[in-house]
Amino acid sequence: MEIDEWRDLRGTTVRSADGEPVGKVTAAHVSGRDALLVQISTRDPERELIVPVGSATLGASGLVLPYSAAAVAAGPTVQSDAVLSVGEAAFVLGYYGEGSVTAPGHAITDRADVVGDVADQDPQVRHLPPIVVTRPRLDDGR
Repeated sequence: MEIDEWRDLRGTTVRSADGEPVGKVTAAHVSGRDALLVQISTRDPERELIVPVGSATLGASGLVLPYSAAAVAAGPTVQSDAVLSVGEAAFVLGYYGEGSVTAPGHAITDRADVVGDVADQDPQVRHLPPIVVTRPRLDDGR
């Protein structure tokens, strides 16, 4: 999904693959115009879950993640106002088995400054440096 669509998702219920409600979308972390990760509210207002959304689906019941409720509950958390580095985004993607990250010309500690019209209008859209997500090559059994 592109950034404009993520604006509309703030407050949307997030469900696990097993149908359990996990929380509500509070922020999106984007690279270019694609959302890579979303933050999800928890009972602790200072800490939020963070999950990849590349394989998530949006339906009548909300945003449905391809992960179990147990995996999400045990997954990475961030502070509610987090702006991630390239390395932190890579860690989250790696935890969920969603591939690896390359960021040509950027160190793993690089964080993008909030720039551009969308970010100026919406502080809940948090920019990552330009990164590419690559998936490990599947073994075809040969």
